[in-house]
Amino acid sequence: NATQLFYTNNLSSPIVNITQFESMVGITTSNRTDDFYSDALTQSRTFSLFKKIIWLTDEPNTLNTIQQGTADFFANNGRMFIYIQFPDEYPRYSSSLNFTPIESIVIDSASGKFRINSGSEAFGPVSWPTLKSSSIFNVRPFNTYSINTGLFAYDTLMHANLTIQRNTGAGPWNGISTVMSKRIRVNTQKADLIITTLPLQSLNANNNIDSLFKKVFIDELSF
Repeated sequence: NATQLFYTNNLSSPIVNITQFESMVGITTSNRTDDFYSDALTQSRTFSLFKKIIWLTDEPNTLNTIQQGTADFFANNGRMFIYIQFPDEYPRYSSSLNFTPIESIVIDSASGKFRINSGSEAFGPVSWPTLKSSSIFNVRPFNTYSINTGLFAYDTLMHANLTIQRNTGAGPWNGISTVMSKRIRVNTQKADLIITTLPLQSLNANNNIDSLFKKVFIDELSF
């Protein structure tokens, strides 16, 4: 899997230096083994064996698996990173997003499709590296929760220069452009969950993705 290899290569880079991994596969095709369990209790016990999880998926329904199976994982100070692709038809609101920093998915009133063009940039706080795209791809921006929800606070980490493709043509998107956010435990003031819709494997034209990995996995999530 090219995406998984991209992550393992950059996690094991000298400035990140995370070199021990255990991979699990969760897919629905009949000719592959699914390492996940169908019942939430068994899945929860499996998740609770880990302290750190990186979840890479193009299937939004897997958020239900995370939501139902990670209560013990997070209660035991687990930390998680999620990269997820939302299809064009994904709704503005979904209960499967309730545990994430995402309050809602941005939808264009003219049913346009969001994309990042080759050479476009994604950027975070001043101390973070600016990423540059090496290809054209679709991406869904989202709204981050703006108020605390008791145990958690939320904050935006990255925006992107987006293009909106409508029937009338393409042009710059001037609306909400959030593509990475974090959930923060109020009692520790530490992030325990980061979610992004950015395919980071397509954003290394500046050859600085390892610096981004350090910010996300070491500085924010303390992997």
